[in-house]
Amino acid sequence: MAEDNKTEVTADENQQQIRGRSAFNVELTPAGVVINTVFVGEDEQVRPLPAVFPNLEYALNQIDALRGMVVSQFAQAAELGMKSLQAQQAASEEEAQESEKH
Repeated sequence: MAEDNKTEVTADENQQQIRGRSAFNVELTPAGVVINTVFVGEDEQVRPLPAVFPNLEYALNQIDALRGMVVSQFAQAAELGMKSLQAQQAASEEEAQESEKH
């Protein structure tokens, strides 16, 4: 998770103020890379909330951090895909060797 600066957010119907930080939750799924913005309160509770970018510099810094996380997830997916292909190839070669013996 990439974390933003500490923020104070007003949430809920009761207008309760919570302190914490915004973060990106980046996950690799069979459908692709999934990105959610969350708010991690001082109580360590994670709440789904939109990220707030107070100025252009801050926004671009966060986007760069997010870009790095997304690239990392796709690199992990490529590595897993390559390992899967290698395992399939090894199994095919093993099967071919067994067929030749009989």
